[in-house]
Amino acid sequence: MRTFQRLRTGLLVVGLMLSATLPGWAASPDIRGIYVNGQKFYLSNGQLAQAIAMPGVDGILVNLDWTDIASATTAKTYSWTLLDNMVQLAVAQGKKFEIDIITGGSTPSWVFDPAPQGLGAASGNFVYVQSNKPGATCLDEKLPLPWNDAYIAAYSDLLQQLSAHLTAQGTYSSFTMLRLTGINTLTDELRLPGQTPISTPQFSCMIDNLKAWIDVGYSQGQVVTGWRQMLTATRRAFPDKFFNLALITEDGFPAFCQTVRRSISRRRRCNGIRMRWSRSWSRSRQRACQGNWSCNRTGWSMFSSSTQSRFTCRRPMGRCWPGRRTNGNCKKAAPLAAAPGKSRSNARPAPTFWRC
Repeated sequence: MRTFQRLRTGLLVVGLMLSATLPGWAASPDIRGIYVNGQKFYLSNGQLAQAIAMPGVDGILVNLDWTDIASATTAKTYSWTLLDNMVQLAVAQGKKFEIDIITGGSTPSWVFDPAPQGLGAASGNFVYVQSNKPGATCLDEKLPLPWNDAYIAAYSDLLQQLSAHLTAQGTYSSFTMLRLTGINTLTDELRLPGQTPISTPQFSCMIDNLKAWIDVGYSQGQVVTGWRQMLTATRRAFPDKFFNLALITEDGFPAFCQTVRRSISRRRRCNGIRMRWSRSWSRSRQRACQGNWSCNRTGWSMFSSSTQSRFTCRRPMGRCWPGRRTNGNCKKAAPLAAAPGKSRSNARPAPTFWRC
C-alpha cells in the first residue's frame, strides 16, 4: 500500500508542477457541474440523449476506448464519428463536454506491430482480475510499457490529432476537461496490474504479475519519467484546458523493493524507505513484498519472485540490529534457497536477516 501511495503522490506532484503554469488558465471555461458518463452503449440505445437533456445536467463525459476511435489496421488513423455524435448531444444544447480515452488494454494493435506497418512499441503480457466483483475471472491484458518511447509518441500523436479535430469541428470551446490516461489497465484509473497467486489465491488462473514486470524492466523511476513525458504532450495538445485524474486508492501499482547501489554500502528501497541489509544478497534487482504488499513499521516479510523463498528486511534504526538487546522480540528468518540451477554449496552464503 505504501509503495502505491508514494508512487501515486509522486505522479500527482509531477502533474501539478507541469500544470501550474498553464497559459490561458484564467480564460478557461467554467468546468463545474454534473457530467453524464457517456459510453457508446448508452448512445446507441438513446439513454445518453435523454440524460443530457435533463435539467441540472451540465455536460457529458465522453468515455471511449482507444480502439473505439482508432483504425484497426492503419497506424495513426482515426474515425471520430462516435466521439462527434456524443459531443454534438452536449453542444446542441449549449452544454459542456469532457473527454476520456482509455488506453492500457484498449491500445490499438498497430501501436505494437513492428515497423513499417506499426509503431513497434514495447509491451508486456499480464493477467488482471476484478476480484471484488461477483463472477470475476482472469483477463489477459497486453499492455504498453508506460516509459517506452514509441508508445509515448503514439499517445502524443493521439492527443494532437484529437485537439486538431475538435478545433476543425468548432467544438473546442465547449471542451472543458481532459481526463489524464496513458497509464491504464482495463478502465480509466491510473493503475498497473500487480496481482499474484499469493494475493489472489482464489483464482488459479492468476500469474505472477510482479515477475512479468521485472522481466520487462519495470522501475518506479521509469514510470515517473514516462508519466512526465505524457503530461508534457498533453499540455502541448491542450495548453488552455483543465485536466483531471481517476485514481485507484489501494494496490494500484506493483509493489516492489528495489535495489539501490551505493559506492560504500548496498542499500534497498522497500516501498520508498531506504534500508541497509544485515548482509549483501542481490540475486535480482528487485524483490516483491509479501502479504498485503505493504511494509510494516519495524520489519516486514518479503519473497524472491524466482524462488518464492521468504526473507525479512529491517529499518536502519529498527529494533533488530545484530548484537542489540531485543528482549526476545526478534527471530531469525529462514535462509533463502539457492538460485534456480545452483546448489547451496555453489551459491552465495545465506544472509542473516532478522524479523521483529
